Amino acid sequence: MDKNINAKMAMAENNAIGLDDEFEFACLACGNCCRNREDLLVTPYDIFRIAKYLQMSMKEVIEKYCEVYIGDDSRLPVVRIKPKIHNLVCPFLKKGLCGIQEAKPLICGIYVKKRIMQSNGKNPVVSWLFLHLTLHNS
Repeated sequence: MDKNINAKMAMAENNAIGLDDEFEFACLACGNCCRNREDLLVTPYDIFRIAKYLQMSMKEVIEKYCEVYIGDDSRLPVVRIKPKIHNLVCPFLKKGLCGIQEAKPLICGIYVKKRIMQSNGKNPVVSWLFLHLTLHNS
């Protein structure tokens, strides 16, 4: 799993978004959210949607694209998308774009790329975040 999780969590905590904070996000279709990722956990519903979209069975999707293991802390089964080994890229990333955009997993829909805060209406400050929100963005 991700060896930098503590650093990412600290960054997320330092850049927490308050309930009244303004937040803007626009996907740039750069594919960066699909690179260097070992934390793409999927739900049964995600697997169902991907299988339907790819016209495969759920078992085929799991066998071809996923890894299943028991969580260290939870001791519960965990299913994650298995990144390409040589560059940790999501196997669904095709030519810089998501090949399953219409069936993307929840974890991908809530990936946050940047947060823009206005300081007195002047000079936007861009803080890079690599965290997951609890809202679905699909």
